[in-house]
Amino acid sequence: GTNCWGTNLKGESTDFAITDLITPAISLAGGNHATLRFWQNFDFTQADTGDDGDAFGGGDLVQAAQVAISKDNGAVWTTLYTPDADSTDGWEEVEVDLTRYVGSTVRFRFNYQLFSFKTTDRLGWLVDDLAVDLNVVASSRVVVVLPLVADTSATPPPRRAASCATAPGSILSSTTPGTEVPPPRPSRRE
Repeated sequence: GTNCWGTNLKGESTDFAITDLITPAISLAGGNHATLRFWQNFDFTQADTGDDGDAFGGGDLVQAAQVAISKDNGAVWTTLYTPDADSTDGWEEVEVDLTRYVGSTVRFRFNYQLFSFKTTDRLGWLVDDLAVDLNVVASSRVVVVLPLVADTSATPPPRRAASCATAPGSILSSTTPGTEVPPPRPSRRE
């Protein structure tokens, strides 16, 4: 698209910035798997560190970005994502698993900070095409029950043909033709 959120859309010279983009409340109810997706473009490489007569070296002290989530309307924020590189090679997509927040109503905060002793042109952090996917993903469970061999020095039992049931919740078993496998014992609870 032609629009995005950015910390310095005009590309002006700057040496200080604290910017936040906070989303409206988003419900993650009705599914069991959620993902945050967005595209980003940034260049956090260190500004020219030539001292130019500056006692502090003329470089950046802080230039960072993070995505945080809040389940309490912004009272407490938990970091979900922080870029792990100094720059991107153009636009790149980011996916963040939100499954542990399913069932909650959340807000996202995109935060960028810059503090430098050198005023220069900076790209900052650009974010576009923010989406939250909430899906219902079927869960499955497989239980395998095999007979145990008590004496490991004994001759191993003959090969057994496996029979598999495909109904949900069924138990996979291994049987020798002409024999029956007893039902599994219930687990003891202490």
